Amino acid sequence: MKFLQCFCFLVFASLTQAAVAANEWSIEPFVAEYNVRVGPASAAAVVELNRLGDSRFEIVSKTRVTGFFGLFKRGNIDERAVFRFENGEILAESLVREDNLSPEARSCEVYYDPESGTARVVYEGTEETVDIPRNTFNPLLMQIALMQDMAAGQTPDGYNILDHAGLNRFDVSVGNAGSIKTPSGQFDAIPVDLTHPEKTAGTRMWAVPGKDWLAVVVEARKDDEVKATLRLSGLN
Repeated sequence: MKFLQCFCFLVFASLTQAAVAANEWSIEPFVAEYNVRVGPASAAAVVELNRLGDSRFEIVSKTRVTGFFGLFKRGNIDERAVFRFENGEILAESLVREDNLSPEARSCEVYYDPESGTARVVYEGTEETVDIPRNTFNPLLMQIALMQDMAAGQTPDGYNILDHAGLNRFDVSVGNAGSIKTPSGQFDAIPVDLTHPEKTAGTRMWAVPGKDWLAVVVEARKDDEVKATLRLSGLN
């Protein structure tokens, strides 16, 4: 089940229909449900965006094993990222990840301080302070940043990501429209790829312009093969 962590944060939510100004917040609170498939195993992921105040938000992801494998493999992946939106910028505050499902230790805590250009990372009983660019996100928050950029009519070149895996840069590219099937129906969607320029792994998200850039399918890829898939099953 090691690829489950690729899914629990790689989702979009609804945006307003019209493009918005870069300094205007556009994403409303939501609850999105996804079916996850990793080889013969299955899981369910629920992602919520909640408003904590005028400019502060949280995005929460919960993943649970389902089906036959759920009888033998117990555990969960829970993530919560807190951030604020100020003067057109998304600024990460914290990421708390609790993972007792993956075969390797992946639980961590990250506390971001973009004003000072540092972050404090707590992982496997050790604590470290690292230097970060101001626009550094975590995997959950990267999706919110991408949603906000697309809503403003902007296609970013990439994002800086800091979590238990360290500080990495992921490039963003947009492909040609195609048709994609989900439990919620079939959609005309546009593939958005997030790739690490020095690694063979990446993620493809099929986003639907007519559905406010909702990502209806997410694919975790390695060495040009799809290793796991997430498909939209419900949205509130």
